Amino acid sequence: MLLLGLPLVLTMVVPDWMYSQTDFIDSWVYYGFFRHLEAYSVSMFPQTYYGTRLGWIVPGYLAYRFFTPFEATLILHLVFYCLAVGSLFVIVRRVSGSSSGLFAALAFGLYLPTVRALGSDYVDGAVIAYALLTVAFGLRGVEESKRVWTLASGIAAGLMLNSNIGAVLLFPSLVVWFVPRQLAGWRSLSLWVHAVLWAVGIALATAVLVAISVGTGGDWDFFLNSLRWMRGQQGTNPWDVTG
Repeated sequence: MLLLGLPLVLTMVVPDWMYSQTDFIDSWVYYGFFRHLEAYSVSMFPQTYYGTRLGWIVPGYLAYRFFTPFEATLILHLVFYCLAVGSLFVIVRRVSGSSSGLFAALAFGLYLPTVRALGSDYVDGAVIAYALLTVAFGLRGVEESKRVWTLASGIAAGLMLNSNIGAVLLFPSLVVWFVPRQLAGWRSLSLWVHAVLWAVGIALATAVLVAISVGTGGDWDFFLNSLRWMRGQQGTNPWDVTG
């Protein structure tokens, strides 16, 4: 109940946290994709990496298609905020207990950079939510040997990659959570089955987004533009860039 009430407390303190900053153009480009996906994909931003970030664009597009702009903004940002905070709570509770999970989730949910990211229409909030969801599902899948959760973890990872291909840099810090606690675990057939299922989940998420891209006038290989953008970043250490 405390975690469910957290967005309400946050809104009382910072009433406009679910709205993008007016002086940052990128978040408004994605807002445009939410409102006019077909036009933006075909005529306004064709062949750009903006339009490849369907893991974030599609949920936004659906929100604005079925709800009023006010409702869509509320629903979209609350869902991703709750996914992120709830996933972190589940992860920390699993490894350190409920008290630690609650403390971590509350601290994270009130942390200004978290609030800024999850309240904006930029892709950062989606990457954060999908990354935490990936670990939460993956831990349950591996530790409880429930393959459906591993598949779900892979789908979340696929949505994360298709929100910003640069999130591939997070993979080491995500996958390490699934490493067996005993070295002998590496020889387990079950572990490799989970690894394959995780990869299938990524492919499945991408395949669904391919179908949506084609259906809205985009290209089936929409993700190639992100890969080209990623290749253009070679020579830059992403952990050593000011800001």
